[in-house]
Amino acid sequence: EADGMAPVPPAKFARELRFPIAPGLESMALFLTNAAATGAVCAAALTPAGAEETIAAPASIGVDAESTALRFPADLFELPEDFAGGEVNLACDREIAAVALPAAANAAFAALPPVAPGFRHGAQDAEDEG
Repeated sequence: EADGMAPVPPAKFARELRFPIAPGLESMALFLTNAAATGAVCAAALTPAGAEETIAAPASIGVDAESTALRFPADLFELPEDFAGGEVNLACDREIAAVALPAAANAAFAALPPVAPGFRHGAQDAEDEG
C-alpha cells in the first residue's frame, strides 16, 4: 500500500543526460522515452564517486520509435565491489526524455528527474518565464 503520490516534473528532451546514483544501484530503474518516428540508441557509462575513469555498458540501449524502455543500471554495468555511488551518463543519437526511479524503503518508487549536462535550474526557469 502506497503512502501517497506526487507529480514528477516533466522531463526535458536531450541527447545527453546524467543521473546521480546512490549506493544500492540495483534498486534504481531508468525509464527512457523516445517520441521520434525512428528508434534511438544510447550509450551508457557509469562514473563511480571519486573516480576519473568511467565504466562503459557493454551494449547500447535501444529505444524503439514512439515508445518507452525500462533499464536497470545494475543490469547494464559490472559494479566494483566497493561501489559507493556515482553518476550514470547517457549519450544518445537523438533526443530522448528519461527519468530515474530509485526505490525507497516501504515505497514502490520515488522519482528523480534527469539533469542535462550544462543545465542550470535557475537559468532554465528564467528562460521558461521570459
